Amino acid sequence: MSAKPLPRLPLCGLAAFAVAGIWAADRFSPDPRAMVAAACACLLLAPWRGGLLPLWLAAACAFGAAHVWQWQENPARAWAADIAAEPRAVWVTGVLADEPAPSAAGTWRCRMRAERWEIAGRVAGLEQEIVVRWKTDETPRYGDRWRIEGVANKPRGPSNPGEFDAADWLARQGVFLEVRGRRNDRAELLGRDEGSPVKAAALSTRAWMLGTLGLGVEDAPDIRALVAGITLGARGTDADAFADAFRQTGTFHLFSVSGLHVGMFALLLWLALRPLGVTRRRAVLAIVPLLFFYSLVTGASPPSLRAALMISVALVGFLLDRPNTPANSLAAAALLLLAWDTNQLFSPGFQLSFFIVAAIFLLAPPVQEFLAARLRPDPFLPRKLYTRAQQAASDAGRALSATLGVSLAAWLGSLPLTAAIFHLVPVLAVPANLVAVPLAFAILSVAMLSVLSGLASAWLAAVFNNANWGLAKLLLAAVQGTAALP
Repeated sequence: MSAKPLPRLPLCGLAAFAVAGIWAADRFSPDPRAMVAAACACLLLAPWRGGLLPLWLAAACAFGAAHVWQWQENPARAWAADIAAEPRAVWVTGVLADEPAPSAAGTWRCRMRAERWEIAGRVAGLEQEIVVRWKTDETPRYGDRWRIEGVANKPRGPSNPGEFDAADWLARQGVFLEVRGRRNDRAELLGRDEGSPVKAAALSTRAWMLGTLGLGVEDAPDIRALVAGITLGARGTDADAFADAFRQTGTFHLFSVSGLHVGMFALLLWLALRPLGVTRRRAVLAIVPLLFFYSLVTGASPPSLRAALMISVALVGFLLDRPNTPANSLAAAALLLLAWDTNQLFSPGFQLSFFIVAAIFLLAPPVQEFLAARLRPDPFLPRKLYTRAQQAASDAGRALSATLGVSLAAWLGSLPLTAAIFHLVPVLAVPANLVAVPLAFAILSVAMLSVLSGLASAWLAAVFNNANWGLAKLLLAAVQGTAALP
């Protein structure tokens, strides 16, 4: 019997060389013009040399040059080094780029797209994204234009070795400055609704969905917070009481909308559309924009947008009249993300997403086959001769092996980065997630039914919310019980 031919994976090599080029550029800071010249030389050499190597080398040089321009030669970095070498009083004018979050009594924190700076009588018009903290009696919202007085400084780094470096994390997102208002500093609201209308509509929809999910369960703020966190990634103080139990069991990812949530949402859409007779092509064309809308409604976090892109690339692959290789789809998603922002490579979320998905592709099938072979009633007996009890046992074993295979592969894929970045080894993560993830899927499903029914009947939405109350109670009991294990 001839061996099965290995699949062609041209995009995997391209993505690997792009990653290598970005990493080398970040470490050694080469001249970007020389790297562009090298990329052009590799492309000119490709017709004579043949093969994929010249194209891969060209990708490494091109992505490396793009990273130098985005990172080392970022104008916002030079501006921050110029005006914030030491704390300096400024007036800054710009538009709020996110939903403001209260940080203390009357104090707010938000990202701002700064447009105008007033420093010691001088006016500058450099546009960049910054973090602002200011005090006001008004309630700010996304899209407001504010003029804020405060002290410009660079974001603070970690106080102790091994702590999360918020300054580096913000810098990788293009944020190099923070403006903090002092007690007597002033702030002026200059206008409303100057942000993106798409994002404003998404935030308005999110607020309505949160209100709908709270109908009928107003007397259970902890359960309402749990459902809102799993469904929309909304985390409030009501969730603090049980947050530690989710952290200890490796299930805290349920409160952050990421690949798991977007994947569950895509599965829900697929399960809803296919029984209605929608063709595969039309189902994919409907699901892809809805995935990005869900990401926007849940806050447009980088993990959710990244997951929406990864799943969309995989779904679009189904529409092509050729075999779809998951590894090539994963590589295509990585190339698109890195072409948009090379600093994504240094995000723990980006690394975890791709490590976990790659581990599932590589490790889950052999683990599932290994477990399924040992859970079959009789490996030498044809399935046609199974009794009803043996058929039920076989189906249960196949389902258990599939769940265990994916959970174990995801845990193994995340373990090196979890230990290196977060200094955690979640031993209970596999058994806890075996219970928590199916319950979270059920909660998300019922929450979507509540939101849809809320368009027509608040009473029917409250019925679904009370059903979710029972599911959330089960999830909370399972997680807290697992966390109580020594």
